[in-house]
Amino acid sequence: MLSEEILYQLLDIMPVARLGLLDGVGLPEAMPIVFARVSDGLFSPIDGKPKSSAKLARIKLIENQPKGTLLLDHYHDNWEQLWWVKMDIEATVISMEHNLWDQAVSGLRAKYPQYHSVSLFKDNPTMIGVRWTRVRWWASNELKGIKRWIETRVV
Repeated sequence: MLSEEILYQLLDIMPVARLGLLDGVGLPEAMPIVFARVSDGLFSPIDGKPKSSAKLARIKLIENQPKGTLLLDHYHDNWEQLWWVKMDIEATVISMEHNLWDQAVSGLRAKYPQYHSVSLFKDNPTMIGVRWTRVRWWASNELKGIKRWIETRVV
């Protein structure tokens, strides 16, 4: 079993995850996201990086079907170091009125120094809030591989 402590450590240091959602006809869409953990939830901003439209596809997908998957993974040429964590999730579109908004903003700015030069939000401040309902994982070297990966990133 993946303990809450190890899961939280992974979420706190993992730089990117893949968010998988279903489109309007049930086809999968996957996209990389940045995120910060606050308590037992994740927050991903609709940030100031260039976007193709004002209303992003991920917002439309979440409004249509909030259930999806979040994947964290590590690939290495040494296959003994491979691992992944897959989370069944429910996503929501949130605004500044959310009770954890300020903590999420602080967490994102602390985790990603890029937000000192890139706007944290595009247009109206909006984030995707994520709650997980189930966690599955695999590591080729069992839990030792995940723990070793964490140890190499924690300073």
